[in-house]
Amino acid sequence: MVRGQKDTEPWSLPELSKALNYITMADDMPCKFCFFIDGLDEYDGDYLDLCELMISLSKLKNIKLCVSSRPANVFNDAFGGGAKLCVQDLTRGDILSYVNDRLSNYPRWELLAVGSKIKEQLVEDVGERAEGVFLWAFLVTRSLRDGLTNGDTLQDLRKRLVALPTDLERLFRQMLDAVDSLYHEKMARIFLIALWATIPLNLMVYAYHNEEEDDEDHAIRRPVKFLCEGYEQTKRHINAWSSGLLVVQHQEVEFLHRSVRDFLYTGEMNNYLAGKLTFKFDAALSISRAFVAIIKSPILDMIPQSDRWQIRWTDLFRCVGNAIQFAEQAEPSNSMKILKLMDALENAMEMLSEAKLVDFTGVCEAPRLFVRKVILHSNLTWYVEIKLKDPTYLGDFTEPPLRTLLYYPHKSGRRRHNLGTDTFAKMLDLLLQHGQDLNDTDSRLGGNTY
Repeated sequence: MVRGQKDTEPWSLPELSKALNYITMADDMPCKFCFFIDGLDEYDGDYLDLCELMISLSKLKNIKLCVSSRPANVFNDAFGGGAKLCVQDLTRGDILSYVNDRLSNYPRWELLAVGSKIKEQLVEDVGERAEGVFLWAFLVTRSLRDGLTNGDTLQDLRKRLVALPTDLERLFRQMLDAVDSLYHEKMARIFLIALWATIPLNLMVYAYHNEEEDDEDHAIRRPVKFLCEGYEQTKRHINAWSSGLLVVQHQEVEFLHRSVRDFLYTGEMNNYLAGKLTFKFDAALSISRAFVAIIKSPILDMIPQSDRWQIRWTDLFRCVGNAIQFAEQAEPSNSMKILKLMDALENAMEMLSEAKLVDFTGVCEAPRLFVRKVILHSNLTWYVEIKLKDPTYLGDFTEPPLRTLLYYPHKSGRRRHNLGTDTFAKMLDLLLQHGQDLNDTDSRLGGNTY
C-alpha cells in the first residue's frame, strides 16, 4: 500500500511502478511474495519496460512469478526460456467437445450432404483457430449455427469461419458492425447504460429506457399502474441490438463476458458508441428515470396483506435509492430535468400510498417525506438548496432535520451513522446556512442533536 493512499482509491500506473520497483530494491524482505499476473499483452504501456520489471522481480530470492499472455514475440523472447504451459493445448479438448456437441445437436447439421470426416475437419478448424480462447469458440459456434439456420452448405460454413477474425476484440467489433444500422443508436445507448451501471440492472430498466425515444418525461407522466408485459419483447430487443454481447440472466442484463465490458471501456470503443448517437446521451439520467417508472408500475415484489397486496418495503427502498443515486451521477447540464424527476419521485410516494400499495406507517411522517429524507443523504445538495426556498420543505419532520441527516434510514429498518463523509459535510453546511440548529431538542431523546 502506498503511504497515505486509501484502500478504496484506484492505484495509478506511476504508484504501481513505484511500489514494484521498491520491492525489487528491498533485498532483506522478511516475507515471500508470489505474483500471478494475467494478460501481459493487455498492458497499455511499453512491453519491453514491462518485461524488464518482471525479470527484475523474478531475480529476487523471495519472489516467484506466474505470468500469462497471448503469444507475442516480445514475451516469447523475455520468458520463453523458462517453464511454461500452452493454455490452448490444455483447453483444446474441451473446446472441440463443445463445438461438436453444439453443431451435431443442431437439426440441420445432419442434413448436410457430406461425409463425417469433412464435418470433423470443420470442428477441428474451429478448435485450431480458437487458440485456447473458449469465448471465441462460443461466439464462432453461434455464428455457424446461424449459418445452418440460413441453409448454409459446408462450403458456406467454411467461408463463414475464415471470415471471422481470430482476435477476440476484432470479432466483437465485427459483431457490432453487423447490427442493422436502424438499431445503431439503440445499440449505443443500451451499451452505455450497461457500462455506466457497473452492476447488472433489471430488464425493465432497459424497457423503460426505450420509452424515452417517444417521450423523455415518460416516468414523470406515468400514472401508478401494474405492468405485466414487456419482458420477452425487451429480451428480444437487447439480443438484437447488442448482437448477443448483452445477455439476460434471472431478469437482469449483464455482459456476455467481462472481456466484452473491458473492450467497450476502451477509448476507441467509447468514440465508436458516441458516434452512433444523434445527440448527447446521459446514461445516468436515463437509468434514474427508469427506476422512477419502475416504482410507479409497480413490478416490484409484492406481499399479501389482509385485503390487498403491497410492495415489499425493502424493494421500494432499493429502487428509491437507485433513482436518487443515478440522479446524482447525471450531467450537471441536466439539472432542471433532474429537478423535475426528483419531484416526480416524491409525488410517486403519495400516489403509492393513496393506492394502498405501500404503508408508510412507522417509517416516516408522510409519504413525500420519505424521499426527502433519503435525498438528505445524497450529493444532490443543489437540489435541496432549491427546495429550501420553500420554508415548509422540512417543516413536517417530527425529528430535527439535522438528526435525520446524522442517521441514514437503512433498508433493514435500523439506522446507521453517516458521519465523516464529504456528502454529510456538504449537506450539514447547507442546512446550517438555512437556519437549522444543532441545539434543537428531540423530545424522544430528551436532548439536542449535538
